[in-house]
Amino acid sequence: FINGLHVVGNVFKTLNGSIDRIEHIDTTYAGMNFGRMVNIEFRANTFNGISETVSNPAAIKHTEASEDNKWVIDTTGQLPFLGRLGMSRQSYRMIRSPT
Repeated sequence: FINGLHVVGNVFKTLNGSIDRIEHIDTTYAGMNFGRMVNIEFRANTFNGISETVSNPAAIKHTEASEDNKWVIDTTGQLPFLGRLGMSRQSYRMIRSPT
């Protein structure tokens, strides 16, 4: 697993074509436990010739019909390493946009 990776202020550029994503893990010798990844930061990067850009933290607009302690938010393709976001109602209140 990865604990503490910061990819900040970089330029990712392809020549002679494009690629889908910038992040990849070679699993030739072992896989990764994606559920244990923490402190992954991807921000302020520039993508040229990259089909799917990623960022973390990610700004995702989401509405919920009812209050609950846990919401499921679709983050498909938006987080590094195809990560998923788990967020409690309390943490949502701290980062939501003013309405």
